[in-house]
Amino acid sequence: MRLQPKNVACEEIQDVKSMVTERIKDWHAANRKMPTHVLYYRDGVSDSQYAQVKDKELPQIRAAFEAYAKSLRTDTRFKLTAVVVAKRHNVKMLPDSDDPNYAKQNNGKEKNGNCRPGTLVDTVVTSAYYSDFYLQSHDGIKGTAKSAHYFMLVNEMNFRDTDLQEFTHKLCYTYVRATMGVSYAPPAYYADRLCDRGRCYLRCFLGRQAGPGLFEEHKKRYRDIEESLRKSRLAKYVPLRTASHGGQWLRSEAEKEAEEKDKKTAEEMIKQWTFDKAKEQFYGPDMVPRNPFHSRISQTMFWM
Repeated sequence: MRLQPKNVACEEIQDVKSMVTERIKDWHAANRKMPTHVLYYRDGVSDSQYAQVKDKELPQIRAAFEAYAKSLRTDTRFKLTAVVVAKRHNVKMLPDSDDPNYAKQNNGKEKNGNCRPGTLVDTVVTSAYYSDFYLQSHDGIKGTAKSAHYFMLVNEMNFRDTDLQEFTHKLCYTYVRATMGVSYAPPAYYADRLCDRGRCYLRCFLGRQAGPGLFEEHKKRYRDIEESLRKSRLAKYVPLRTASHGGQWLRSEAEKEAEEKDKKTAEEMIKQWTFDKAKEQFYGPDMVPRNPFHSRISQTMFWM
């Protein structure tokens, strides 16, 4: 778990290399060998960000593996397969009949109008050039069930499309909190749950009641920043003001633009100050990036 800067899009994960190193270290401790295959399910990116994940994250995974393998003086070769998982898309799968009696006549349609769990679509609405598919792995008990979209970025393990589809579907039945299939691959689901857990370490930043002292400190810091910027602005522009016929001093367009710019500067400065305070809360006084939870529970899924 790592704290991500607020002013950077969280689609670009920071500190991937050290997090992957932790996973490889734990794998090696449990199996007494290095993994030869890594299957990476990546959630939270849109179509336009696939290249960003491929060009920035995957090299860090490879670098982490190679560095740790070299420290053990073992083979640095491994095979990486990366799959993007997306739930926020505009494709919905429905059975092919609107007849309300269809569910009674045909068991292939769920009574609530959703497709049955295990519904797979890998033609027509998918890419003609890349390997991707839509999979509804869960039972939509209420409302409209939405399938997950899986897009393969890298396939060094030479997965056949059908093999990856079947493996992903079966994997959705291994989620530890459910006795049925979940809506998308559990590795990505676990990451979401871990992010929820991460909020516990930043509780005093999430509302006035949780941290009234911090809230007052935040307001005071923001006022101090605004006042400092205002004094600097007035010192520069007051001598340049001109008097109107009514005896009022008129501000120039440059001063008005500077005022708007100072507002944005104050917001960015208070953002950075808040993030620095959050880092201290998350990592401790030394602010060294590491897991905020105790090392004794780092190898268990305690957040589940």
